[in-house]
Amino acid sequence: MEWLKKHRWLLSVMLVGICFRVMISVDRASWPASSDEDHWERIGLIYATSGIGSPEAGTYRPPLYPLLIAFFYKFAVPDAVSVRIFQIFLSAVTGYLVYRLGYGVGGLRVALVSSCLASIYPLWVFFSAMLMAETLFVFLVTTICFIGMSYVQSPGIWKGIGLGLAIGLSLLCKSIVLAWFPAVVYVLWSKTPSSERRVCLNQTLAIIFGCLVVVVPWMVRNELVTGHRILISSNLGMNLLVGHEQGAQGYYRDERDYLAMHKRLGQGGTNAIESDRLVARKVFSWIVEDPVRSTVLGAKKAILFWSSVLEGAPP
Repeated sequence: MEWLKKHRWLLSVMLVGICFRVMISVDRASWPASSDEDHWERIGLIYATSGIGSPEAGTYRPPLYPLLIAFFYKFAVPDAVSVRIFQIFLSAVTGYLVYRLGYGVGGLRVALVSSCLASIYPLWVFFSAMLMAETLFVFLVTTICFIGMSYVQSPGIWKGIGLGLAIGLSLLCKSIVLAWFPAVVYVLWSKTPSSERRVCLNQTLAIIFGCLVVVVPWMVRNELVTGHRILISSNLGMNLLVGHEQGAQGYYRDERDYLAMHKRLGQGGTNAIESDRLVARKVFSWIVEDPVRSTVLGAKKAILFWSSVLEGAPP
């Protein structure tokens, strides 16, 4: 009872966030499924029925979220509802981690404000009802920040390995985390006195080791399945295409069939990986031909890519 009284504000914030997500999830059945959701689910079903070594699953999607779907479809209720329930729980844990981060940075008031924002932020609430990787990714990124805060306060080899494992899992969820790694190393070195550089180097190697423990097995799987050496996924061409296509507005639009565009632009490739590389080269040529347009679209994409509004869906 004393614990409940002490943490009543945190529990209230988390309860409000859960209620928001349950309401959205209940209403979700009336929305049209996006092409992205269908594709994530299809890859998860392939993993569940044929295993991770199935060539049919390919390498287009990073594997962690489809593997999560596969786990629920194979060992729990084979329905999207079970995944959404888990994502609501994951969102609650994310809110708690944000609370702990806020408390570590600025005390109780900062912790409550930040966890409240995390609980009601429309984009996070919205994605908790979607069969897409964002809810899992936000949780993993928050975990990286949480472990990183503890690591900076008291560095150690085991904490470094734990941080590396979290980064590796995030890479298997969204490869954009690669852009973060230099920042992690920079913070590590900037917080270390020059007299302890050797210790810092060992800790950096521990982070890299933890990351490789997670990522390397998937690289081996990719090479065995495709014959190509692929770090995480083979969707660079698609990522460049979205927001740079003909008539682009700089952000993802659900009514556009990007998969069909990707297939048309990469039709000269002998396999999916070569096709994506052809698409990447084509989009790069557009960027070189009209750098001003690409700069404007790139800025819009960075700001608006994850819009809380889904075109054609109820308000």
